[in-house]
Amino acid sequence: MDGAGFRRLRIGIDRPANQNDVADYVLSTFKPDEKKLLAEQEEKIQSLINEFLLK
Repeated sequence: MDGAGFRRLRIGIDRPANQNDVADYVLSTFKPDEKKLLAEQEEKIQSLINEFLLK
């Protein structure tokens, strides 16, 4: 099956700025500025996900 009949929502991550292991980067805790940004965008993110799911 090629997936043409399925919708998908892709959420990605950034790569570490230095050459640290990607797994360590992904599994690390959020920095304070990242937590703040996420909190500021939480309603918008929820709205976009709900819109995607209800279409």
